[in-house]
Amino acid sequence: MADGSRVNTGLGRSDDAGAPFVEWAALPAPCAQFLAQLQCWLRASGNDTTEVDRAVGDARALFEARSDAAESCEEAMVFRSELIGSAGCADADPDRLPPGARVQCRRGEFFFVRQDGHVTGCRRDCFRAEDCPAGSSCAAFGSATGGPIDERFCE
Repeated sequence: MADGSRVNTGLGRSDDAGAPFVEWAALPAPCAQFLAQLQCWLRASGNDTTEVDRAVGDARALFEARSDAAESCEEAMVFRSELIGSAGCADADPDRLPPGARVQCRRGEFFFVRQDGHVTGCRRDCFRAEDCPAGSSCAAFGSATGGPIDERFCE
């Protein structure tokens, strides 16, 4: 898939009466594959469908806006290959990806996924406990689409 070809990947037209019609969006093939791997890993990590769709949709929206999306997705696949492979998601099927939609966090927050695959949501990144709101700690490690990568955040 490193040839830079584009594939139609999305929810497509639903056969369910009343279900919304979602246009197919062209994604570079490496992005479709990476997002499918991400989706598989997040499901395997025990997240519910809504949280998986939010996280994958957030990543998809960011990649759809990048001119270097194919290269960025290839780098992400290499960077996360061990994690994805250990969950059995290396060959995930990109046929049913959610549409791209950025998650709107408050100023200073990022939409985090912990290193163990748990979708945490909008949180601040931190260096020490004092950086976090009362009742949370600066002990969790994770990444945010378009934000910190493998860094501590308040949870």
